[in-house]
Amino acid sequence: PKCIYIVPTYSNPDGKVWSLERRKELLRLAEKYHTIVFEDDPYGDIKFDEAETVAPLASLDENKYVVYTSTFSKTVVPAMRTGWITGPYQIIRMMAQAKQATDLHTNSLTQHALVKLLEDFDLDAHIRTLQRTYKERMHVMRDIFDRAGDIDIRYNEPKGGMFFWVSMPEYVNTKALLDDAVDNGVAFVPGAPFYVNQPAQNTMRLNFTNAEPDMIEEGMKRLVEVMNSAPVQK
Repeated sequence: PKCIYIVPTYSNPDGKVWSLERRKELLRLAEKYHTIVFEDDPYGDIKFDEAETVAPLASLDENKYVVYTSTFSKTVVPAMRTGWITGPYQIIRMMAQAKQATDLHTNSLTQHALVKLLEDFDLDAHIRTLQRTYKERMHVMRDIFDRAGDIDIRYNEPKGGMFFWVSMPEYVNTKALLDDAVDNGVAFVPGAPFYVNQPAQNTMRLNFTNAEPDMIEEGMKRLVEVMNSAPVQK
C-alpha cells in the first residue's frame, strides 16, 4: 500500500488502544515495505487514567515514515476545525500545496482566535477537567448497562476518548432498532457504516461527551427499554 491510515489511541468507534508491541510492529512493516503511516490522533489527550502513558507512533518513528495529525476540535471548541500536522518535509509540503488548491488556507480568524486563547488559557488544566468529566459520564453509561442484567450485550469499556462500542445478539439489526429508539426519544449510531466490508449489523456506537450525567442516565434507561424489545431480524 502507498499509505496506512490509523487511529491507534482511543479509536473511533470502539475506543480501543493499540499496544506498544503492535505500534512497533507496524513501524517495522512500514520500514520494510517503505510505506507511509498516517497517524490520526484526535482523542489521545482524552485519557481516563492520568498515569497511563500512550506513545504515539510518531514518537517511536526514527526513519520518517509517520505523518502525525491532531486537532483542537475535541479539546477546545467542537466547531473550531483547526489542527496540526507533522511529518517528513516533502510530504507536508505536498499536503500544503493540495490544501492551497482546495481552500487556500484554514480560516485566519479562527487561527488568530485560537492563538489568543492559548496565550491566556490553561489548556492542560482544561484537558484534565475534560478527562474527569468524560470519565464520569462514561461510568454513568456503563453502570446502566451493568444494572440491566436482562439484556444480552457486550461492550468495550473505553480507557479514553468519546465513544462506547456495543454489540447485541447477531439476530438484532441496530439500523432497524434506531427507528424505535428515536421514537422513544434517544438515538445512537448503528455500527455497520464503520466497517470496510462484512459489517456487523448488531453493533452500535454511543457518545457520552455531549450530555450531562442525569440526561445520560435517562437516555440510557430509554435505550435499554428499546433493547429489551428488539425484534428478531435474521
